[in-house]
Formats: sequence, structure tokens, C-alpha cells
Amino acid sequence: MKPLKVSQVQPITVYLEVSDVFEVSRMELLDFITVLSIFLDNAIEASLDSSTKQVNIALISGETKVVIVENTIAQESIN
Repeated sequence: MKPLKVSQVQPITVYLEVSDVFEVSRMELLDFITVLSIFLDNAIEASLDSSTKQVNIALISGETKVVIVENTIAQESIN
């Protein structure tokens, strides 16, 4: 995976992994894009509070389709 730069103002490292052709078949493409966009916006916003500012995205094709969006967060202390 190669990192992508999301913004020049707030640099965030983004890793994208696509295992194969990822076809959206069980929902409308526009609905899928809307949901993915919301996930990415939330991940980017949360990663801004962390020191590493990183978002990982994986689109995995197989018998079922899997979408993974991970992000770094500000460290929280547990009492």
C-alpha cells in the first residue's frame, strides 16, 4: 500500500488497499458512495486529533464484499 496525501493544510496519511475489482451490486452505487463518504469524513476528522493522522481503507472482494475504514485517534486514558 502507498500512502496518499489528503490535504496540504492538515496532512493525513491515507492507505488504500483494493483486493480485486470491487463491484457494488446489492445497493445503488450513489448510496454506497454516500455511505463510504460519511465513513471517510468521520475517519479523517477523528484522525486529526491524533499525533500520527492516518486513515486505512480496504475494499475486499470475495463471496461477500468487505469495506474497512480505520483511523488513528487521540490517546485516551483508562482509569
